[in-house]
Amino acid sequence: MTTISSNVKCLFEIKRFEGSGFDLWKERMFGILFLKDCEGALLEVKPEDMTNVEWIKLNKKAITYMKMAVSNQILVDLKGLIVSSEVWRS
Repeated sequence: MTTISSNVKCLFEIKRFEGSGFDLWKERMFGILFLKDCEGALLEVKPEDMTNVEWIKLNKKAITYMKMAVSNQILVDLKGLIVSSEVWRS
């Protein structure tokens, strides 16, 4: 029987992005985001059938997955990257 922790480990055994080979890394990230039902975060505009809270949560999840698949040097540049709830307040 496979445990949850080994499932997560297998999911992120892709080579971490270190600054080169972006096209292959991007394809792998698209796959991860699809498998985790986060590919909607790649849309530029929030789907009409999604609430603001759902949209923000989806984007935060997608950013977290991407942060987990980059090297420490790249992560430093992404530190603090979140989707602010202020974005959707009008």
